[in-house]
Amino acid sequence: MKLYERTAAIDDITRAVVWIAWDNPSASRRLLSAVRRSWAQIQRFPLIGIKRRVAEPGLRSWRVSGFPYLVFYKPAANPAILHLARFADRA
Repeated sequence: MKLYERTAAIDDITRAVVWIAWDNPSASRRLLSAVRRSWAQIQRFPLIGIKRRVAEPGLRSWRVSGFPYLVFYKPAANPAILHLARFADRA
């Protein structure tokens, strides 16, 4: 099974990694590794994420472990990664 990363998703991760690298290059490398692990999990188990009730049918999200980011994707025979978004943890 192939995983397709849309250009917007690649742009999102690039912006996040560069932004974090300004203050903490080590954290930016850890984020990139965590995103890659998340994408590998989605590739192996496309239905792993939470279903989202939005305008786009079939949309799911999966949290990037250790970071306040969600990966948004559409499961299929070849899942498509659509977007990476930062969220605020609720305390």
